[in-house]
Amino acid sequence: MPKLILKLSTSAILLIFVLSSCGDSGNSKLPILTSEQADGLKKDKSKLPILGRKETTQKVVDGEKLVDTTYYTVPGFELWNQDSVLTTTDSLGDVIYTTDFFFTSCPSICPIIKKKMMDLYDTYKDDKRIKFVSISLDPEYDTPSRLTAYAKGLGVYGEQWQFLTGDKEYIYELAEQGYMVSAFEDEKVAGGIAHSGAITLVDKEGHIRGYYDGTKDDEINELISDIEVLLKEYN
Repeated sequence: MPKLILKLSTSAILLIFVLSSCGDSGNSKLPILTSEQADGLKKDKSKLPILGRKETTQKVVDGEKLVDTTYYTVPGFELWNQDSVLTTTDSLGDVIYTTDFFFTSCPSICPIIKKKMMDLYDTYKDDKRIKFVSISLDPEYDTPSRLTAYAKGLGVYGEQWQFLTGDKEYIYELAEQGYMVSAFEDEKVAGGIAHSGAITLVDKEGHIRGYYDGTKDDEINELISDIEVLLKEYN
């Protein structure tokens, strides 16, 4: 497994999401929005921000000062999917995608998030412009065969939603330093792993365009709205 290479200085703005707890929000059915309804939620948002640290450099072209801005991008990854196929950020293709970190035996927030993710998946099922990536924080247990069974249990088939596993140390580094969400082992919490309930929206260039609490209906609706805004950027 290659070592994760990060281009993020110590002065970077870290967007770490705290652990969410299981609550009544997981019992409600997400009201699915049409594209028009989702777009209408944020009429004042014509473009999503690019999150994380940015660096600017100045150069002179034909006597004119120009500012070049470099935005933070998530590092490329190499992990194995539910079909035992090596999956990388490049192999996802020319798409926007969401990322969340979970584990199949999680007794707290993961079942809540996956129910809401299924609603999101159903909204964009077979839409080739978007993919979904769920990365296991318990790779020793979550083998490709177990992830296959998990995906089938959800009713997910095909390549649009990737369930990934790999080296544990690499995955935790990817979560906290790459996608900047909290994830750590803690024997005091249910399941032994404390982790964020955040879903990250990533654009085609690898820029983080939004974070959303995957346990909350209004946050998922906001994600749907933002996906529509982002898709329009590429039209």
